[in-house]
Amino acid sequence: MPSSSTARTTRISVVTCDALGLFADGLRAILDASPEVELLATAASLPELEDHAKARKPDVVVIGPHITARGSREGLSDAVTMVRAASPATKIMLIVTPAQSAESIIASVQASADAIVDAESSDAELVAAIREAHELGGFVSPGLALRLVRAGSTRGDRLLSEREAGVLAAIAYGYTNSQIADALCLSVRTVESERARIASKLGLRSRGEVVAYALENDLIHHGSMWHPHGGVADGMPPPATGA
Repeated sequence: MPSSSTARTTRISVVTCDALGLFADGLRAILDASPEVELLATAASLPELEDHAKARKPDVVVIGPHITARGSREGLSDAVTMVRAASPATKIMLIVTPAQSAESIIASVQASADAIVDAESSDAELVAAIREAHELGGFVSPGLALRLVRAGSTRGDRLLSEREAGVLAAIAYGYTNSQIADALCLSVRTVESERARIASKLGLRSRGEVVAYALENDLIHHGSMWHPHGGVADGMPPPATGA
């Protein structure tokens, strides 16, 4: 992360979308005031957002809470799917309110949303979330992460992709980045990125927290060993003690 004395050579390019004029204006003012962000365009509808995403290929798309009726599951996930198809490399951030259900938010994560931000976040927190989404590949506001994990009708591991869940389980069992990379046919750098993304999504900062989360969400089981495709490992090397 650059220090405050080091100017960024390239700002993070952003396109925003929200149908409520006052909210959209406030969001634009926050981003225009940030030296880290270059606001390329604003949209008031999903079709307009799709056009901007296709034409401009921004680093990050920020979708506000007033873009779909009642925060419906279909609307949120469809919006994410649409942007992903229009600009596959773009990170997709949703700003959500308490009115939007945990189920609809989780559905948007499953549709490949990269970041979920609480609408009550401060200006600085919003810009920091954009930066984390761009640099680390994902972000979930801490309070939202807890709400989603504890949602009565959902399991916490649905916040993670299949590969992220597998990497988290391997970390919990004590395997090193190198061992995980070999087992999943990934580069060590990719595993490091997955670890950072998991930590950002779930707010897990220590291996102890990872183990507790994995046990609570049935990603690992006492007395078993990790297998890259699930189940108990056959022929896997023992985990290193210093992971």
